[in-house]
Amino acid sequence: MSDSYQTPPASPRPPCPPAPHKRRSFGGILRRQDGPEPRYLVVKARHSGIWSFPKGHAKKEEPALEAAKREIWEETGIALEHIPHPPPRFTRLRGGIYYLIDLTHHLHSLEEEPTYHPQDTEEIEETRWVTRDEMTYLIGNSGMKDFLERQ
Repeated sequence: MSDSYQTPPASPRPPCPPAPHKRRSFGGILRRQDGPEPRYLVVKARHSGIWSFPKGHAKKEEPALEAAKREIWEETGIALEHIPHPPPRFTRLRGGIYYLIDLTHHLHSLEEEPTYHPQDTEEIEETRWVTRDEMTYLIGNSGMKDFLERQ
């Protein structure tokens, strides 16, 4: 055995999640800063009453970012055409991969607060902006709990 053996370098982290080939969930952690604490947009599932960040399964061959944008639109009514390229950062939480999207600048540029209307009213009952502290009082899914544990 040669003394010149070196451990190969670690593979660089891919710039975005791999294309979904399994039933993976993609969504977004939508954030805004318009007071002393940031607030996050969460949705309440109609049948279970559980709160979560907007997310859902990718369709076959649907790219990760497109799946996240579609799910955010379906669950909140927010269209995210203004997401910059390259794609925003993402994080893995229990239950899925979430893009971190800050809407502060966009919302400040509007004359009035938009209303949020879930497009999929069979699945989503309510949308709400909450602080981290307010999140702790909601019955949240594993992804939301994971997010709170990391903060």
